[in-house]
Amino acid sequence: MKLRLKIRQPIRGERTLIRTCVPALVALETSANVAIQAISNREHRMLHSKHETIVERGYMDGVLACYIYQRNVIGNGSGATANPFTSKMHPLYEIAKSSRKVRKKLLGNMTMSVDFESPKLYVDPSKPNHLGYSKFVLENLAFFEYGTFDELYQVVTTMERVVSGTGITVAHSIETDILLLKLDSGDTTERIITPDTLKLLATSAAILFMLWECRYFLRKSYSINDNKSRDYKSNKLSAKDANKAPSRAATWSNGAATLWKRFEEIMTDLKSDEGMMKQCKEFVDLLTVDNEFKLAAEGEDPEDLDGERALTPIHDLQEEGGIGGELGTPGNNKKRKFTSGSPEKGLMRPKKKVKAKPWKSAGKDE
Repeated sequence: MKLRLKIRQPIRGERTLIRTCVPALVALETSANVAIQAISNREHRMLHSKHETIVERGYMDGVLACYIYQRNVIGNGSGATANPFTSKMHPLYEIAKSSRKVRKKLLGNMTMSVDFESPKLYVDPSKPNHLGYSKFVLENLAFFEYGTFDELYQVVTTMERVVSGTGITVAHSIETDILLLKLDSGDTTERIITPDTLKLLATSAAILFMLWECRYFLRKSYSINDNKSRDYKSNKLSAKDANKAPSRAATWSNGAATLWKRFEEIMTDLKSDEGMMKQCKEFVDLLTVDNEFKLAAEGEDPEDLDGERALTPIHDLQEEGGIGGELGTPGNNKKRKFTSGSPEKGLMRPKKKVKAKPWKSAGKDE
């Protein structure tokens, strides 16, 4: 009830609304307490209807606040619940779907927030970190109830962009620092694999692996058509096709269970040196052998991949004693930047249709 009284009081400026009220409401909407959940959702809808352009600017702070709330208060940092598989942040998405502009910005920013700069990753498992945050976001994106194919095309193509961009850099670092491949035949320097380097690159590979698995799951779940996807990337998709309501495949539940198990396997691999080495090798194989990745990477403009990326939100938790590293303040207290338009423009153009096959891990050739 204190939350309701707080919201009902006059809001003193946009900053208070964006950085205090909205993140709190988004997090509490996922409470296991039905009363708290209902009040938070009702107040959120009220604020959104009256101050949509202001409220939506606090949604990415809300996404991270929700992850922290689920991890530290509820005690479960997963982004979804099983049996049945349901996104924890579906109340936020249902509100965001009422506006095409807000929906596209939220989906674009959530997907791009999984991107990262490997050297800056904070990998301490005892605190909220980018690995846990990424898993939380991807599980939500996997199980959102999408209303149009436009939403799905945006998420899938943005995922391809992140893996094709950051993935190339990570794979190169793994080859030189973990697999110790000598790109220069004249290099006689003896190199040693340090535990910190292995942990850092294995964590980087794990995040990108989960991103690719989620992309694979969405494509299979909704029978994403390669031709229509290609039209979407080149802004040629008709409004009729973009606004068509998608339907989940009959095998959706099995695919969801496979994705859930695969995420658990990826996280388990990070608990041992052998598992981390396996993670690194498999990620390099994904980028060099996997036919789907090759198809997705073809046609990508290198300039698109080198641009500024939308990293994880929340710029003041470090000051509050919350999260360090990539979830805190990027050097010199610079604010994070997020995509405000359509991050899906100029993405990969698959060259041929991949025939649908039964569910399996995305890390293997189809």
